[in-house]
Amino acid sequence: MNPLRPLTIPTYRTLFAAMVLTIFAQGAWALYLAMQTLDLGATPATLSGVVAWSGIGLLAGSLPAGCSLTGSPTSPSSWACSP
Repeated sequence: MNPLRPLTIPTYRTLFAAMVLTIFAQGAWALYLAMQTLDLGATPATLSGVVAWSGIGLLAGSLPAGCSLTGSPTSPSSWACSP
């Protein structure tokens, strides 16, 4: 079985490209954030706090968005979002 076979589907290629660009952008943003924090004279503990709050902010935005975009209340992806 060829693991790259799904890339023959045009819509999957678009999704794959979007995911690659998103992961690259997130890594570039984390690196920029770390460099700016260190440039301002922060300590390693401060840098750790900045990175942790950045991750919390990412989760705070993505979890509600994922729950609100779930199409069917019976789909397995919505089980974590149900009241």
